[in-house]
Amino acid sequence: MFGYSKKSRDDRQQAFFQVPRTSLAWILCSLVAVILPHVQRMPVWLVVVCALCVLGRVLIYQGRMSYPGPWIKTAVVLVILWIMLAQFGRNIFATESTVAILIVAISLKLLEMHRKRDVLLVIYLCYFTVIAEFIWSQSIPVATYMLFCVLLISSDVSDANPGIPEPLTNDPALRLDTSAKCAADAGTVYFVSKDISAVVGTLAKLISTYGFE
Repeated sequence: MFGYSKKSRDDRQQAFFQVPRTSLAWILCSLVAVILPHVQRMPVWLVVVCALCVLGRVLIYQGRMSYPGPWIKTAVVLVILWIMLAQFGRNIFATESTVAILIVAISLKLLEMHRKRDVLLVIYLCYFTVIAEFIWSQSIPVATYMLFCVLLISSDVSDANPGIPEPLTNDPALRLDTSAKCAADAGTVYFVSKDISAVVGTLAKLISTYGFE
């Protein structure tokens, strides 16, 4: 009985989770930052859809617009799919159209971002959008800008974690500093594990080739 009550209470907390104003501003800035490099390759209608979704999310937060219902969401998705099929035709599964679908998905997700898992999903999709940019360019300026985007996105992870102190949410310098430290730690772990796996792989290859004398 107590387990059921606890689960129901957690479900209610998830259902009524309200993204704080500062956190929402950072999430929207991160989304706009990762989409900007793709704008030059995006159709005009897709740019308009992204802008309307961002505007709609702001209006929802202000209480001037309600969350779209299931019928409206279904109709919007079907219309966008029809437009994409008309735009890309047989190339609907090409790289450019696939990235366009990713950007549409992340933009539409803003309109139903009312649970903590929705916030995390938007953040994770932002990471995928960063990776997608390297399909077209791997130059140093692009890599530098994408690193900045990663720092912005990483600073948003705390917004779905109620255990993070309040100053981390409100102080931009602290947010970026914390995300930079996390990114540096993750990079260190990656390269160390990569080196260890390379050494272990080499040893295993030597052992399988020459065996033990």
